[in-house]
Amino acid sequence: MTKLAVLLLYIGMAMLIFSGCGKTEADLPEENPAASEAVTESGENRSEEPETEELKTEEPETQAAEPLFEEEPSEADEASAKTAEEATEEVSEEKQETEEKPETKWGSSEDLHLDNGIFSIDIPKELEGTYKAMISDEGIFIIDKVSEELMNAGYVFGIYIYEDPEDYIYDEHYTLLGQIDSASGKTYDVVSTYPTDLQYAPAKKDTYEAMEAKEEEIEASVKCTDGGTFTPEGEDTGATDNDPVTVSNVYKKVVEKHIQAIEEGWDQTKLEEEKMSYLYALMAGSSKDEALSKIGYLEFDVNSDGVDELFIGEVTDKDSKDEGLIYDMYTAIQRAVWSVASSGERDRFTLTTENRIREEASGGASNTEWSFYHLMMYSNIKEYVGGLKYDSDEDKANPWFKKDRGRDAVWEKVPEKDWNETMDSYGDYKRIDYVPLKDYKSANTK
Repeated sequence: MTKLAVLLLYIGMAMLIFSGCGKTEADLPEENPAASEAVTESGENRSEEPETEELKTEEPETQAAEPLFEEEPSEADEASAKTAEEATEEVSEEKQETEEKPETKWGSSEDLHLDNGIFSIDIPKELEGTYKAMISDEGIFIIDKVSEELMNAGYVFGIYIYEDPEDYIYDEHYTLLGQIDSASGKTYDVVSTYPTDLQYAPAKKDTYEAMEAKEEEIEASVKCTDGGTFTPEGEDTGATDNDPVTVSNVYKKVVEKHIQAIEEGWDQTKLEEEKMSYLYALMAGSSKDEALSKIGYLEFDVNSDGVDELFIGEVTDKDSKDEGLIYDMYTAIQRAVWSVASSGERDRFTLTTENRIREEASGGASNTEWSFYHLMMYSNIKEYVGGLKYDSDEDKANPWFKKDRGRDAVWEKVPEKDWNETMDSYGDYKRIDYVPLKDYKSANTK
């Protein structure tokens, strides 16, 4: 995989070059793709590297015929062969260098429609003649014409396409605009970038700011032009309006697998093999139709990283005060689905009004532990942020315990008042209005 190479220079205004290898939607991996380590309540790393299966291609064995007599090469032949080899290497290096550099062209400042062959943008009439545009296969970036002519500077913003989200998700200077499903079969994230402090160098602030003011309008004009489709970010964010048709493409197979598990009556072993909560097996006594009505799904972004999470949980009445139990929680990373949490009978997950993941592990009426997590950005790692415990077996007179975040944190006794205030700081139970799986099946069955 080739990483993004950013070559925007403060003086000389060069082009931005990047490339990447595309990802396709995959089956649910076993654990966690992130390289960073998460601290859990026990101080152990809960994540493991996912197992991946490599596609191996066996090439047929061949055997070259050996000559009966091989003449020793002369010094002239050896010199000639060396020269030819060096020439071949030079041609190969030049070809590689040419392949790595995408063709870039300048767009006319009078052209109000810019197209790089995969997507296009429209420039408002008011900006005609005030901008310059650099166009390549990878994107289009807009420059203030006055700043460029006077100072070789003036980068305002750029719109680019990435096959690999790893090439941009760790850069704070980006905004995800949507996704292109190209006619070529490739999928691209469409991203808007803005200048760093060094790249921000307007010669005349009024013309530069006039272009900045039109940035959102220009971003909203993005269209796919190679015969594919462009889906703006936010249009396919999940069933937040109780519309079961709007499940994101990356999560459709997951929702449908839960329907399959209920209809086929998967047992606990099968569910755990599929990285799903075994609680579905306990519903085997209910009719399939009833179970599909009691179990639902919902998508929303719980950690504000621009990626919706998928929640599968218990459907309750609007007036119910039930806690919004999460059976399974998933997130999408590089268009692959990863498990975040699965509930059990005595180990249950919910959300709080502060969007903390709340795990409640009960050892009985005398011993219950609450752990709170933050879902790390672009990851399925649950970062432990603290916990509370009620343990009358350890101390009947003072059963309230608290633990802070950190690998070396330990349980400390606290007064009941402090315990309650800490619990309140994490937020109350958050109600999740799940859409019944039955509704999804009805809307998506022909």
